[in-house]
Amino acid sequence: MSRTSEPAVTVLLPVYNGSRLLAEQIESVLSQTGVAVRLHIWDDASTDGSLDVCRVYEARDSRVTLHASAENAGLVKTVGLLAQTVQTPYFAMCDQDDIWDRDKLEVSIGALESRGAVLAYSDVRTVDEHGKVVDTSYWQSRRLRPLPRAGAPILSIYRNPVLGHTIVARREVAMHLGETPEGVRYYESWILSAAHSLGTSCAVERPLGSYRIHGHNLVGPAPSTTMARISRLLRTLPARQADRFHALDTMARYFPEVSDVTRTLGTSLPARIQAARSLYGLLTTTSTGQMTRLQRVRESAMTALSLSSDMKVGREKTVDVCFVLPGWALTPVGGYRVVYEYASLLAERGHSVAIVHLRMSHLRRRTPREIGMRAAYRAFRHRRPTWFDLSPRVSVVNEFTPDVGALPRARTLVATSVATAPIVAARVREQRVHGLYLIQGLEDFTVPLEEVEGSWRLPLERFVVSRWLLDELQGRGLDATLIENGVDRRVFRPDPARSSGTGVLAMVSDQAWKRTDLVVDAFTRLSRNRPDLPLRTFGVCERPNGLPPGVEHVREPSRAALADLYRASRVYLCASDKEGFGLPALEAMSSGCAVVTTDNGGVPGFAGEAVLVVPAGDADELYHGVETLLDDPELWDRYRGRGLVRAEQLDTARSCDLLEASMIDAWRPSER
Repeated sequence: MSRTSEPAVTVLLPVYNGSRLLAEQIESVLSQTGVAVRLHIWDDASTDGSLDVCRVYEARDSRVTLHASAENAGLVKTVGLLAQTVQTPYFAMCDQDDIWDRDKLEVSIGALESRGAVLAYSDVRTVDEHGKVVDTSYWQSRRLRPLPRAGAPILSIYRNPVLGHTIVARREVAMHLGETPEGVRYYESWILSAAHSLGTSCAVERPLGSYRIHGHNLVGPAPSTTMARISRLLRTLPARQADRFHALDTMARYFPEVSDVTRTLGTSLPARIQAARSLYGLLTTTSTGQMTRLQRVRESAMTALSLSSDMKVGREKTVDVCFVLPGWALTPVGGYRVVYEYASLLAERGHSVAIVHLRMSHLRRRTPREIGMRAAYRAFRHRRPTWFDLSPRVSVVNEFTPDVGALPRARTLVATSVATAPIVAARVREQRVHGLYLIQGLEDFTVPLEEVEGSWRLPLERFVVSRWLLDELQGRGLDATLIENGVDRRVFRPDPARSSGTGVLAMVSDQAWKRTDLVVDAFTRLSRNRPDLPLRTFGVCERPNGLPPGVEHVREPSRAALADLYRASRVYLCASDKEGFGLPALEAMSSGCAVVTTDNGGVPGFAGEAVLVVPAGDADELYHGVETLLDDPELWDRYRGRGLVRAEQLDTARSCDLLEASMIDAWRPSER
């Protein structure tokens, strides 16, 4: 493509005392491919030599235009001044200390055109001040999701995935900004509001640059511990609330319905309650996407509050079924996902459903972390999982103390672990209701085997997720019903545009029995013998030590991102010593991967001849299993085909049918 036919874009770069890292950012802007770049810099009365750096580039490159203020005006006002200089069809925001990928603007403008949007934004990787990668995805590290494409972007003032320097938009947005808002520290809500009042936004769900985290960022690094998160929340709460109020005021310019909310904001408690009610109502009507998401928030919050209120005064509201989990899970956990899926399905079928997260605090020492967790459970008593889209009809209660009295009155109570089984059994005896025990693994890694077996013998109806678990119980003279886990084939499906991916994928974990060491060993050999083979890992843990430099690690991927990882891979590798079920392997099969697994009980149990099985703990056999599938296209195609057939047979809804039938059968005698 000739330079004259490339789309023209003006990059807006506000600068204030950024001389140390400024040159690297400017170079990455001027090196953009597929677009005709103009760089407009505005120095906001810097005192550290930044202006001199900018003058050098203006003299060297005709694409650079420099402006300067005599007095410091602040970031947002400087952005407003820069926006007035845009004459090209597109403009892009830029920070002074980051690094752009060479195709950032080309990809973003392509997204604008293909999706008919007026503003695009993207994920970024985070790096330290020396450029070393800290997280491969800013969104994943902060558990963020793209915003609804239309309507007042109110969600952005609570969980904002839009970093200002990722914004690429049409010129009409710059022209629609108007007067600079007062009191606003961040310009994202300003530009987003203007854009959404003109059309829609779109997200590019891949990193298009490196966001440099250091001590001078407006948005700093995410705290690494629970105590640090709580401490920062309390310390920054007043300023964050002020930022939100200012952002709402800014949105009111473009969305008249928001002004109804801002008028009710005040210092008195009644005024804040009224504002909150108005805000919830607005969030559920501004757009179809927001209505779906926030109607769930509204309904579940009201249900949970009603439930907790009844419990406080002793007038317990009876629900059809209550699942009891051992504490909340801040990151994706396979066993929790299974419970959440059953809860959502039962709720959508018309049953009233509650989930209680009981932290097993009696098993833990009284440490500063536990004191912090107690405070967190009290502050977020109805906190819902952020990584799973739980049905709005499911109420959630989080209890720090594992007490029988913490459970609501329910027609069926479901234990989900060796820790919660005794508590559920005691409540079942007390209330004389139906009790189930969903057994998802041999939990001898948390308690002695004798205690696990003791929980199995409690007077609860037993369900197991794997055939090997069924054998374990039957070998002890215990009956159980097999309900194998299913897969959501709407998410985990093959890519119709290509027959297969090209790389190898594996899940890694800090848990020793997941055998990350075997994954590292196999990937080290593969990277040495097949240097062009894409190798990827994912998990909730940090990048494991020892992984070859060329291996991509994705931390806490969303379900959609995980499905993309499966589809991009030819072989999935499961290295665990033992698995209750092995849901990721099933997801990989459903997405079109051939699977190599150790003989860990769970995966061979549900997959049978649909996977290539090697001895557990054998690094050589695991590596050779992967090599065999990569070298033999016919064998690979055979395992892939078997995997797709088996995955189609495993359906969560069918498993839920068995669970529901057991509950209904147990309820009938009391209703005659």
